[in-house]
Amino acid sequence: MLKQETIGHSRFPHEQYWPPVNAANEFSLTLNELLALNMGELTDKLQEIISATHNEELVNKYLAEIYSLYYGYKDAPRIDFWEKPEIFSRIEFIKLTLEDFFINTLLKSRYELPEISSAAQVGDYLRFFVEHNYGVSHAFFDFVADEMSEQQMKEFLLLEVIRNEIVDDEVALMVPGLQYSMKQVVVSNLWDECGNGAIDNFHTNWLRRLLTAHDEWSNILTYRAEQKPWFASISSNSFNAVLTTRFKCHRAYGHFMTTEAWVAPHFKKILQGMDRLGITDQNVRVYFDAHMRIDPHHAEEMIEGLLKNTPELAQVVLYDIIKGAHQAAMAGEMMYDKLLEYFRGNGH
Repeated sequence: MLKQETIGHSRFPHEQYWPPVNAANEFSLTLNELLALNMGELTDKLQEIISATHNEELVNKYLAEIYSLYYGYKDAPRIDFWEKPEIFSRIEFIKLTLEDFFINTLLKSRYELPEISSAAQVGDYLRFFVEHNYGVSHAFFDFVADEMSEQQMKEFLLLEVIRNEIVDDEVALMVPGLQYSMKQVVVSNLWDECGNGAIDNFHTNWLRRLLTAHDEWSNILTYRAEQKPWFASISSNSFNAVLTTRFKCHRAYGHFMTTEAWVAPHFKKILQGMDRLGITDQNVRVYFDAHMRIDPHHAEEMIEGLLKNTPELAQVVLYDIIKGAHQAAMAGEMMYDKLLEYFRGNGH
């Protein structure tokens, strides 16, 4: 329970809109053209898109646009679906078709599904997996720690703000459909994300402080509109694919478990890079410093939530959790491979 005198109280300014997104009145021209097709034409066009070579960029851009609708911020086109239900049906069709291709082709797992028959076996498997998948010690973070220039670091921090700007909303979307201890763990995680009720400790408020310290409020809007590389959305798109699709809450649970386990090793490298570059401003570092203390516990809590859940999870659900963990690893690996090439290869 909140004390009424603490409601709306903050030591930091909150005049700027959050998340720091550009307003959108409609979808992009190419997505609008898709929505204007009849279902037969739309089916053919989507097949053409997923059959094309070098289609990853277009698929990810379309999905990122569509996911904005599920959060309702000002980057989401204002569409009255009650007045135009046919538009919503087309959007859902595009979404599900592209997600199937994205998850099962672009993110096709390199990891074999283990043979399991109990939650205990899944717990043992996931404890090993979240600490030993390829993304844990990805070479990109060695680059961040040892080579990244100050200007590159500033750009990378903008990408980190964008990647994490609605993480509290994303965690909230994991709650529906879970039971007992799994729901308990996710709600506890959400309470952490929301600063245990204190606005100044909202994790997104720490990102606000970073933007203010670097005087990036106007720049981030231009950057995301004109310069942000499309592949920086791969991990977020992967998570949103399972968050916004019915009956995928358990896959989302496994997905989040993997990325939570990455936080400490990745943020440790980011902080080492800041140390090397002499970035000591606590307003810039607070998001990463604080997560070094908080997030190492979250992945283990999620495994405990799975083990202690009642009613007992069916085998198909247990496999869905594992598939989600694998999917997150593949998405992160793809994204960080491309980010390493981007920062190292073009003179940034």
